[in-house]
Amino acid sequence: MGYPTITVEIQFQPDPFTLIPVYTDVTAYVKSIPSIRMGRQNVLTSIEAGEATIVLDNRDRRYDPTYIYSPHYPYVTPMRRVRIKAVWNSVTYYLFTGFVEEWPPAWETSNQNSEIAIRCVDGFKFFNLYTLTGIFGAEFSNYAVTTILNATGWPSADRNVGAGQAFIGGQTLTNKSALTHLQDIVTAEGGLFFIDGQGRATFQGRHYRLKTSTSTTSQGTFGDASGELPYQSLQPAYDDAQIWNDIHVTAEGGTEQISEDAESKGMYFKRTLVRSGLVLGDASPFGGNTPDNEAKGMADWLLSQYKDPTLRFDNITLEGGVSDSLWPQMLGRTISNRITVKRRPPPSGSTVLSRECWIEAVEHRIPNITASYLRWQTKWQLSEATAHGWWLLDDTTYSVLDSTTVPAF
Repeated sequence: MGYPTITVEIQFQPDPFTLIPVYTDVTAYVKSIPSIRMGRQNVLTSIEAGEATIVLDNRDRRYDPTYIYSPHYPYVTPMRRVRIKAVWNSVTYYLFTGFVEEWPPAWETSNQNSEIAIRCVDGFKFFNLYTLTGIFGAEFSNYAVTTILNATGWPSADRNVGAGQAFIGGQTLTNKSALTHLQDIVTAEGGLFFIDGQGRATFQGRHYRLKTSTSTTSQGTFGDASGELPYQSLQPAYDDAQIWNDIHVTAEGGTEQISEDAESKGMYFKRTLVRSGLVLGDASPFGGNTPDNEAKGMADWLLSQYKDPTLRFDNITLEGGVSDSLWPQMLGRTISNRITVKRRPPPSGSTVLSRECWIEAVEHRIPNITASYLRWQTKWQLSEATAHGWWLLDDTTYSVLDSTTVPAF
């Protein structure tokens, strides 16, 4: 069994967004990468800031911010850009790109050893720090995202903005965090905004997963039988955590729209989910929805997805070194990718529980990158990809409306 080649690089330059970045390879000093994480816990929560922790050998004090003889002085400072990548079978995979938040040195009492666990965060840090003041016109969600990226000066090369569906109303902002406003746009859209492994500000509209091949076609089958990709652990769940049968959605300045299911309430009690203050505008002059109609569509869709419990697989963990066929999956899968997961429960193992899932979060743990990358684990948070069918007007795949499908809004 082989292992990928990891490279960790830090940009010791005064401007993290310099047009000519120069990265320094610090891999020789990396002892471990305890965590790389990006995504969200489940489909109803927001994407969190991506984070990474890198432990460096600091016995010569080169990563000590106060050491003037460091080859990197005076740029051992917060907000230096960092990236982590891996090469397997001549393909380069970017696992994380972000900024160093902290350089906390640690010394053993003997003074013979020193290491530093630098903590890194992705571009969410930049957007959270940047405040917006001004008038922002009404436009569709993908253009609204681009407008905010332009306003903040986020590099155009580091963007991946897809199509959106929602029409965002005009906004007058005063010292509002760019990240908060981006998340408001995404909530109104019902889509996603995150920083991918290459450091690109990524926007996926609510139809992304219905129309993109890596989301509509399974990228791998993971199971406990021969011929399937092996997993180290799988966490199934069948509970009330994602039952919602009383949905309230309100556009900013609009009328509350309610969708409810009496049968679900009778079986599982009333469970209220609220989405309010959506920054929706009136798209009816362009043949689209009014804010209230858009809110009603969201409420109906949420009800269809969550009024009943379902057996789901919450997360799956893979372990490197088990099979070479796992590495392209562990390194290459990302948020919104679709996979198939199978489990054959006891006693006979003849029954196959199979679920189509979307990846909601990616986490890597690499406790030792020198000793054959011992126990490299990759964990994915999952959501159900086929809890219900969808129907989209004039779409060759999703335009058949029947009792098993519901309209996508």
